[in-house]
Amino acid sequence: MKMYQLLSHPCFRVVLISLLLGACTANYLLKQSEKGLLVFGRDANSLKKIAKVLSVPDLQSVMFLEADIGNAFIEQDRITFALMPNQKKLFGGIRSELSINYPYKLGERVIYSFDMFIPNDFKVDTGKNRWWIFAQWHDQPDPKLNQTWADLLGNSPPISLFVEERNYTFGVGVYYFGKEKFWFPVDKGKWNNYTFDIIWDTDENGQLLFSLNDKKIKVFTGKNMLNNYHHYLKIGMYRHPKINILNHVSFSALEITTK
Repeated sequence: MKMYQLLSHPCFRVVLISLLLGACTANYLLKQSEKGLLVFGRDANSLKKIAKVLSVPDLQSVMFLEADIGNAFIEQDRITFALMPNQKKLFGGIRSELSINYPYKLGERVIYSFDMFIPNDFKVDTGKNRWWIFAQWHDQPDPKLNQTWADLLGNSPPISLFVEERNYTFGVGVYYFGKEKFWFPVDKGKWNNYTFDIIWDTDENGQLLFSLNDKKIKVFTGKNMLNNYHHYLKIGMYRHPKINILNHVSFSALEITTK
């Protein structure tokens, strides 16, 4: 049985919710961990498995898992992120994500690509469309300026991939630096490849060429960095705190290259 099928099974949903509510014993949690639930943070063993599954073993050192036990799973060919009703906050938000702090310099061109699987039973925030993100690039403190996280004032990500339903049609969209949102329908129940070809800059020389399944879809131009220090990628799910839906999404075939 595939992990996404297991996650959607009613009995397993009950188990997941019970894990979150602390209804299971420590021994049960240990057994579940041995079967694929990932531990939180920089656990070297978990990150090694994630890097291998995503086909980027060289990026293990720049990875950080922002998902608690019961919210991230690995299989032979993918990592699956889950969020549940009444999910507890982590780092101040409702999230199950993997951070990849890939370095680059101002003005450089970096190409990010990954495959994402959205299952057929994925439920959206119908009628409200509150924010819900599958991928984002986030700013971070610039050590050359002695910045701290307190200096960033909770900035929104300058580039993100979000999910949204329009006229009862499921789709995702690309958000670019607060001035443009591009939405398009996608099929659930199949793998799709998303490629973000980005020239990073703090002025109008910035650019994003977005492609879906190797087809060029949209070009965005203009500033895409909030400071001069490289922004890091996060994949998984991060959503509005009042969305109470059990959902999961899977990723594989990550590639990041500097041109």
